[in-house]
Amino acid sequence: AYESHHEIRAQAERRTAAPSPDGRWTRHRTEAAARARTRRP
Repeated sequence: AYESHHEIRAQAERRTAAPSPDGRWTRHRTEAAARARTRRP
C-alpha cells in the first residue's frame, strides 16, 4: 500500500510542477521522485 501511495504522490507532485516557465523545477522534482523511489526504507 505504501508503494502505491508513494507513486500517486510522486505523480501528483510531477503534475503540479509540470507547468513551469523553466524545466529546471520539473526536472528537479522528477529526479527527487526517482531517487526516493530507489532509496526505499
